[in-house]
Amino acid sequence: MTELVLRRTVEMAVVVLAMSFLVYALIGLMPGDPIDLMISSNPHLTSADASRLRALYGLDRPIVVTTALGFAKSYVSSEMARVGDALLVTKSAGIEGTAALAREAPRLGRSFPKRLRAEASVFERRLSIIPEAVEAFRTGKVHAMHDCTEGGVLGAVFEMSLASGLGFDRDESLVPVAPETASPG
Repeated sequence: MTELVLRRTVEMAVVVLAMSFLVYALIGLMPGDPIDLMISSNPHLTSADASRLRALYGLDRPIVVTTALGFAKSYVSSEMARVGDALLVTKSAGIEGTAALAREAPRLGRSFPKRLRAEASVFERRLSIIPEAVEAFRTGKVHAMHDCTEGGVLGAVFEMSLASGLGFDRDESLVPVAPETASPG
């Protein structure tokens, strides 16, 4: 029985990997993008408009997508939050958005003071949460984790609340915000 379960688990992993590859490959082979749909449905949009829209939405750059599987002896996830846990923000809010503004402002023709752009450009190096997550996990006192990259702090709190089935009290004045984020020009 154990052998059957192990064999089926390996087969399942192979199927998931193969399907992931197939889906990503098919999406990559599809012609056009959302901007092409906008152009085809609005005769007033020009090819210059299409170029500006692609730049605005980042569709002029490749997107790296990956699927990873692994095995772990122990882990924490959003649904493991407990009543009484405290929320901890290890960096500051808006890191990803500030980095994107600093990187993209000149290309999009936005005014962004050079000094502020230089200071905000180091935010790219602050995007990874791995060092803080590893250190927090090592303490043995962390029950749940969630990153704030997609949706910000509020989005992370909301997703953790949904996953754990708990409500959270938060005080926005306690969320750290870097000066470069608070005053982008």
